[in-house]
Amino acid sequence: MKVEDFDAECVVLNESDFFYLWCCDCQLRHLVLVDVVKSNDGTNVKIGMVRDQMATEHKRKEENIVLYKRKAKNKS
Repeated sequence: MKVEDFDAECVVLNESDFFYLWCCDCQLRHLVLVDVVKSNDGTNVKIGMVRDQMATEHKRKEENIVLYKRKAKNKS
């Protein structure tokens, strides 16, 4: 499977690098950490993600995006 078959603008990173991933609908931003780990079994890629709350809130405010939360229904 080749990444280029799915996305013409794929991300190419160095061995231990990061990039930001934005959601186009809700303006949620994540910091994606990528690390290559070499072991006796071969080479693996570790991927970690953490939400960037400050950037998300700033972008939502800039784009005037408001999220609403529904109250949970009582099941009594």
